[in-house]
Amino acid sequence: MSSVLGEVIHPDQTCAVPGKKITDSLILIRDAICYVLRRDQGISGVGIPGSVGMTAKCVFYMDDINILCTDLLSVDRTLDRTDWYGRASGARLNRDKTEAQFFGPWADPDLTRLPLTVKLTDIREYFRPGVDAFLLPVGRQVGEAEEGGGQEAQVQGGGKGLPDLYLFLGSRYTALHLTLATSPVNNKSQALARFWLGSYLRTLRLIPVDLRAPVSFLLLPHYVQLQKFLRHFKLEKETVTVLTKHRSLLSLVQDREPVCPVRGLAIGEPTTVWRNVAHPALLNRHRDLSWMVAHEILPVRAVMHSRGMVRTSTCPRPGCGQEESVRHMLWECRAARDLWKEAGPLITSCLPAGEDLTPQLVLYGVGQRPIPSKAFTKLWPTLTCLKEALWSSRNLLVAKNVETTPQAVAMVATEALGWYGRKGASTPGEGSPTTP
Repeated sequence: MSSVLGEVIHPDQTCAVPGKKITDSLILIRDAICYVLRRDQGISGVGIPGSVGMTAKCVFYMDDINILCTDLLSVDRTLDRTDWYGRASGARLNRDKTEAQFFGPWADPDLTRLPLTVKLTDIREYFRPGVDAFLLPVGRQVGEAEEGGGQEAQVQGGGKGLPDLYLFLGSRYTALHLTLATSPVNNKSQALARFWLGSYLRTLRLIPVDLRAPVSFLLLPHYVQLQKFLRHFKLEKETVTVLTKHRSLLSLVQDREPVCPVRGLAIGEPTTVWRNVAHPALLNRHRDLSWMVAHEILPVRAVMHSRGMVRTSTCPRPGCGQEESVRHMLWECRAARDLWKEAGPLITSCLPAGEDLTPQLVLYGVGQRPIPSKAFTKLWPTLTCLKEALWSSRNLLVAKNVETTPQAVAMVATEALGWYGRKGASTPGEGSPTTP
């Protein structure tokens, strides 16, 4: 097959082709559609303050795209151009999975005439009159035929999806005003904040009751929004330390969100898995690998066979004969066991005392007991480099029928791990080397 693949596969095909990555198509789709939308004069973007007339229309990260519009004509134009691009490229926008969020004083009929799911929050109250904005996420749905099955991560923990600006702006707004109201009164701003919020803060027991200090028993309209925010996210029972720090508010609310379950793990552990997937110590390509492993969508034969893309799900390693799942390829296969044995000294040097090498630790970074942050920052990149080297050796066997020894795979992992030592975790993804 290797001798004829170049003749039967189109040069633009990137999925399951040696030397190419599926993300190449996603980036191509993203850049092309953004180029079309940005140059379209019929789409009015959001003005950027202080930029002398510049506007923002597209905001994207990885394969997630958000479109900013300021009127319904621009919204209709965006949908038309997206459909036009889909007819030309073969990609499509799944409107059933696309959400729209309105900011500013839009009329209620405007919210119901769109063929999209409209997300309503009190975010409008944080915008001054005259500022209208419409956010249309056209993320993974454009080019849905290219994505690898991670749709559920958009609506549950781990995915970007539609940015929750209500939480983002509300947490900053709440933390700012509660900091003013609960700090020792030494200026007019703090005194006024404590006066207007005093009665409400007393009911929350955030400030002591002082009958000598006057307070208002009615909240101002903009402080009513602060009250709605705390009640919406059930934050009224939190301490003043949490409520006066916007990062603490964000972390607290986000930790409560449901996360995608991970097969074989107990309740609560998937949260740790998704935190490990995006660990700041990892290079970008290692985060991508960890994400695919956690979702079990790494293109091994079992995954490809379930989608009708290969004839067999059997492991390609000689003499194995088992189904090649993600767990099998990285842990159960003979080649994997040989690698973990060969890399024993490398792993032992950063493995905490009393911790054993288990499938959960190798695949997801979940140990038998909590691992100290400093030790995990050294252990997790080591395990990820070994998994990447093992995956590369497997691909080399499938693509070119070249077998590699455990010693050679361990050397590749050691070389990749050396990148962390040379560059450190502060520059993830920059100039990262490619493994064979």
